[in-house]
Amino acid sequence: MGERGERNYPWVGGICIAGVSLWLLHSSTIPPGTKDLMTAFLNVAAIIVGFLVTSQSILLSLDGKWIIQRSKESGAYRMLVGYLVSATYWWMGAALLSAVGIALVPATPLPGWQKPYAVSMFSVWVFVAATASFAAFRVLSIFSSVLKSISKG
Repeated sequence: MGERGERNYPWVGGICIAGVSLWLLHSSTIPPGTKDLMTAFLNVAAIIVGFLVTSQSILLSLDGKWIIQRSKESGAYRMLVGYLVSATYWWMGAALLSAVGIALVPATPLPGWQKPYAVSMFSVWVFVAATASFAAFRVLSIFSSVLKSISKG
């Protein structure tokens, strides 16, 4: 994948998945169990944010290592740090939207609450959740590539 594709695929994928969810739910209501889904997703998002912040601090502590120096010279280090920070922000946004969703989505459907804006807001949440997932995958795939190159010697 080229640099442009690598840089853009998380949010492009998020838009596609959110568009599909909006299209599937356009004349419906938000799925039952949405509150439980958002609660579970909030827990996962908090764990992933912790993992990403820990990864950033480990990367910072490796500043003098040979592999870090080479990646700084090639410009890859700056790209990796940018992707890592981006993934952290997307996951923090997903956690925040999940918390807001937990507060706003009623446990039992209320008559008249399921207006079109509820489906639209659910699709926004899907966009942020999918984009965060793709951004984390991008960071993990880059870290995997670095580990593979180190293991080859």
